[in-house]
Amino acid sequence: MRIKPALIVLSVMITILGFAIGNAATSDFNAFDWSNAKPEDIEQFKAVRSAYFQAHAAELTSEAQESAPQNEKLDGNQADFDVRFYGIHLDLDFSGQSVSGFVDYRIQSLVASLSSVDLNLRNELSVDSVIVAGVSATFTHNNHLLHITLPSSYSDGAIVEMQVHYHGVPYYDGNAGLTYTSEFGTQLCWTKATPHRSRHWWPCKDFPSDKPDSVDLFLEFPDQYDVATNGLLI
Repeated sequence: MRIKPALIVLSVMITILGFAIGNAATSDFNAFDWSNAKPEDIEQFKAVRSAYFQAHAAELTSEAQESAPQNEKLDGNQADFDVRFYGIHLDLDFSGQSVSGFVDYRIQSLVASLSSVDLNLRNELSVDSVIVAGVSATFTHNNHLLHITLPSSYSDGAIVEMQVHYHGVPYYDGNAGLTYTSEFGTQLCWTKATPHRSRHWWPCKDFPSDKPDSVDLFLEFPDQYDVATNGLLI
């Protein structure tokens, strides 16, 4: 059985990215054959995407916060940081109905001294390790909250590069989460996460008011399956 890898790049406003490097780039972007993209093409795309959101981050964040429910309550110290990027790497195990993998994070400190990061993650999933700027970090995982102690503190505006490795059987509450099912004789793996159920299958700041600039989704799964999601498959 061959494992099929897939990379999906998602962004809040993906169709506007061409304008970050000039109007002419928009048609080139839409016409590009992403099925044959080289690694350098993907890196160039991600660089343009990052530049756009760096330029418009304040505006987009303000809009997201204004549209969020006024009674939304963050967990732990989540008001102290803003997640700018997620890179979700998942190996889907259909036979064991489980997942394993890791998530990359780019987090911006919103306080004078950020010394920890709290992420939402159901206890049904097990955290294997946390790496911050290439250094192993200590953590606890209780009451569906992953508390990470940073090896050093980060000043206001500083960027934290972090990675969380984890595995387990994702939680499905009967309505949302990640689950493996069979429909019309075909085995499926699917997710539903609105509004606060991404934590059922990956560690995140699980509140609609925190909009990341972009998300990259790397999936590995048996060759007989295909993947369907929003974003751009490359």
